[in-house]
Amino acid sequence: YDGNPKKEKCTIVLRIAPTFIRFGSFEIFKSADEFTGRKGPSVDRNDIRIQMLDYVISTFYPDILQTHPDNIVQRNAAFFREVSRRTAKMVAEWQCVGFCHGVLNTDNMSVLGLTIDYGPFGFMDRLVYLQSGAYNVLMLSCNFGQ
Repeated sequence: YDGNPKKEKCTIVLRIAPTFIRFGSFEIFKSADEFTGRKGPSVDRNDIRIQMLDYVISTFYPDILQTHPDNIVQRNAAFFREVSRRTAKMVAEWQCVGFCHGVLNTDNMSVLGLTIDYGPFGFMDRLVYLQSGAYNVLMLSCNFGQ
C-alpha cells in the first residue's frame, strides 16, 4: 500500500470464529473516562461482569477453571495472562511475515487471542518502520513500529 487508496473488488462470503466476544465486549463496564466523561452502559454491574467472565472462562478456558476452581482472583488473573500471551504470540507471528494490521483496537480483538477483523491491513515486503495498514495517514498510531 502506497498511501493512495484505489477501488478493488472485494467480497466477504462468511466470517466465522469460535466466539465473537472481544476485548471491547468488556468495555460496557468501563467507568467514566477522565477526559471525555464517557462510560460504559453497565458500569458498576459486577453481576453481569462476573457472569461474562465465568462464561468465557468455563467455555473457552476450562483448564484455567480447573486449575483455579475456588479462587476467583487467581482464575481471572490467569485468564488475563493467557489472553495476553495468545495475543502477543499472534502479533509476533504477524510480524514474522510482515503483516501490518491497520486498526488493532478492542473491537477487532477476540478474547481467544485472535483478530476478528482484518481490514484495513497490508503486508511489508521490506521493513518500513512507520508503514501503516490503515488507509488514513492520520492513523499513524496504528503502524508497524507502534
